[in-house]
Amino acid sequence: MERFKRMSPPSLKGESDPLLAESWMREIKKIFRAIRCAEDDKVTLATYMLQERADVWWSSLLRTRFEDGAVEQALSTACRQEGEMEQYLEEKKASQKRPAAPFQRQERKKAAFQSLQRPVASGSSQVPSQCSPSGEKECPHCGMAHGGTKCWKLVGKCLKCGSREHRIKDCPRLQ
Repeated sequence: MERFKRMSPPSLKGESDPLLAESWMREIKKIFRAIRCAEDDKVTLATYMLQERADVWWSSLLRTRFEDGAVEQALSTACRQEGEMEQYLEEKKASQKRPAAPFQRQERKKAAFQSLQRPVASGSSQVPSQCSPSGEKECPHCGMAHGGTKCWKLVGKCLKCGSREHRIKDCPRLQ
């Protein structure tokens, strides 16, 4: 015990930060190696450094009478799980802080595209044509005001720029 105390071992109070518990465990193990501590003494010496909540926790573990090695395994598992939970919560907070702009842009594009789509009348291959504000008839295929005679959709052109190189979903003007 005296050799252990001379190494100024850290105490563990049982804070909620799992990194503190892991750091404490590493320091205690480092001291054990330095003083060539016997396996039988390690639990006694380590638990001597527990304070406050950690000491209360240890006392409750003693009452449940764990088998050899199970206490260290339980502590290690608890620390790991708490660390994983902390990491998950940090990642969740970070993801909530990220702007939703890309999603909002996609929704606007989708709404604009859907507004160009016209449903086909059931039971008929004809769609009633409507006049645009310019007076030209709306195309029954794409809804644009060109009267259906030069429909870009029918000839496979991009509905945004008229290029045959790509479709509207890949149009560089939308990006």
